[in-house]
Amino acid sequence: MVLDGCVQITDELDDNYTLDMIRFVVDPNKNYSNLLIIGAGDLVIPSYLVENRKNVKKITVVEIDEKVCQTVGKYFKFSSILNTEETRQFFTLKFEDGGKFVENAKNQKEIYDGIIIDCTDVDIEDSVASSLFNVQFYKNLREIMEKGAVFSQQITDTNSKKKFEKMIGEAGFVDPQFIFSETPEYSVCLPIGIVKK
Repeated sequence: MVLDGCVQITDELDDNYTLDMIRFVVDPNKNYSNLLIIGAGDLVIPSYLVENRKNVKKITVVEIDEKVCQTVGKYFKFSSILNTEETRQFFTLKFEDGGKFVENAKNQKEIYDGIIIDCTDVDIEDSVASSLFNVQFYKNLREIMEKGAVFSQQITDTNSKKKFEKMIGEAGFVDPQFIFSETPEYSVCLPIGIVKK
C-alpha cells in the first residue's frame, strides 16, 4: 500500500519499525491490562500484538482514517487475525482524532499501562497528526498513563526531535530516549521517542 508516494506496508518484508515501536512499551515478561495505540491505521502493530503478545488483555486502536483500515482489511492477509471472534473480545478500533480521544480519556479518568503513537508528519502545520504533537496533548497523555508506563511515538524526522524533547519536558516527562528505526518500506531511519512516566 502506497500513501503520499511512500510504500507504507507490504506482505513481503519484515518490519523493523513495528518491533521498534513496541519493544520498549510492551515487555513480554509483564502483563498489560489496557494498551492504547493511536494511529496505526495500517493495522500492522495491533495485528502483531494480537498474534505475538498474549500478555496484553485489552487493545484500543484510535485511527482518524477509516478508509486506510478498510483497504488493509480488503487486501492484506495479516490483518485477518483482527477479525476473529476471539480477538474481537479484547480488540477495539475507533475512528476519531487521537488528540480528542486522549483529552476525553483524561476527563473520564481512563488509565493505560502502555501507549504507542504511530503517526506521520507530526511537525507539519495543519497535518492530520498535528493534534498529537503539542504540549497539551502530552499533558493529557501523562494523565492517562499508569505509573511506570511507557509511550513511544514516531516523530517524523530529526528536526522534530528538539521540539519533542521541549514539549514533553513542559508536560512533566523526564529523561526521554530515542532510537532510530531503519525500515525497508520508507528507506530512511525514522526517529522514535521512548518516554516513561
